[in-house]
Amino acid sequence: LSQLQDSKATIYYHDIGDYLTREQKLSMVKKFNSIQGKTLDWTVLSPNEHGDWISMRNEGFNEFISLAPEKKFMANAKSMFILNGPAVATGRDSWVYGFSSQKTQNTINSMIQYYNNIVESGDVSMDSTKISWTAGLKNYYSKKKKLSKITDFRLSMYRPFCKMYLSFDDLVLERPGISRNIFPNKKMDSLSICLMGNGGNKPFSALMAKLIPDYQLIFNCQYFPLYWYEKSDALQLSLFDEEPQAEYVRRDGISNWILNEVRSRLTIKSIDKEMIFYYIYGFLHSPEYRSTFEADLKKSLPRIPIIEDVDAFNDFYQAGKALAKLHLDYEDVPAYEDLEIEDTYHGKDAYEHYAVSPKMKFPKKDQRDTIIYNDYITIRHIPAEAYGYIVNGKSAIEWLMERYAITIDKKSGIKNDPNDWSREHENPSYIFDLVCSIVNVSVKTME
Repeated sequence: LSQLQDSKATIYYHDIGDYLTREQKLSMVKKFNSIQGKTLDWTVLSPNEHGDWISMRNEGFNEFISLAPEKKFMANAKSMFILNGPAVATGRDSWVYGFSSQKTQNTINSMIQYYNNIVESGDVSMDSTKISWTAGLKNYYSKKKKLSKITDFRLSMYRPFCKMYLSFDDLVLERPGISRNIFPNKKMDSLSICLMGNGGNKPFSALMAKLIPDYQLIFNCQYFPLYWYEKSDALQLSLFDEEPQAEYVRRDGISNWILNEVRSRLTIKSIDKEMIFYYIYGFLHSPEYRSTFEADLKKSLPRIPIIEDVDAFNDFYQAGKALAKLHLDYEDVPAYEDLEIEDTYHGKDAYEHYAVSPKMKFPKKDQRDTIIYNDYITIRHIPAEAYGYIVNGKSAIEWLMERYAITIDKKSGIKNDPNDWSREHENPSYIFDLVCSIVNVSVKTME
């Protein structure tokens, strides 16, 4: 609603709330009846200097220290990290991700063979069951470039607490991001703090990962590594430097500047970069921080302060380290003790016993204390607080229920079956155990 006043518009705004369904929104509009009625409380909007009309930023946010550097790899960066960047965006997820290592290899290599046949024949095919065209692949075709068979397959964190195999080759990854700097080969890896990119409408969240993260692990994922790697032959050596012995040299993701700044402010020289890394992870989980700077965290990457009280700094460091262990080693966390398992299986095939078929579900939409795991197993007494652990807009438990399901991609017809993971790892109860563990991970995270 706008009206002209002195040649300027006055904007009136009424917030109906977040996360409503289409039906709920239409029902509310119907009840309003008229914009001139007494049922609506209007707010007059005036933009701030940042151009925000609603969800105004907190000016104190800019006083904090940026996690991200102005420019990547800046040795003198006055930021928490010297490197961050987008996670892997494949452009063809169903073709390059899978729960089965062998099936994932077969799927992508069959597409490559089909593509190479097209290059030879000149007969372009748009059959989405045979090939997935992206801008990168179209560019290769315009140059009549044939592709080699993919041999590099890595474990990736596809969605929260859901890992899959990934065809880790730039030929079939539309946007690899900074992944080659963090995971140059199978022997080298790093811990990374994965954060939401700008422009999302979900509440802020962060997740630690030790595998290659997908771009939608967390909305438009930006990740900040503890370490990154530089190829030895790219190093600029001085006259007195020795030639590096390894193919890659490990570099710190945490800046020297922030290390010196923290040591100086807290007057403790024993603080190291790994402590700062965990301090950051702990601070990013602070409910007060997330609430106070909710608008800022949706519009820009995080900025955080250095807490100059030694005990408080240590509290955030210890909390971050404990959270990281929970979130990284989630498969090893024991099942939540108070769960009640109802099991009616009487057969002898353990894989049949624990297979999801086709997916887990709640008895009713609003009855989340119980999960019907499959035709034989029901998990009961899931505490309500477990659903309070939200990652990327959804509880960790519901991420498992969504991702550990048998799916068939509509375009390609490719089937992805999480039970393949259990068989290839000779662990029939893997998915069931994972659900019970994540309930405990969720409760402990909230604690």
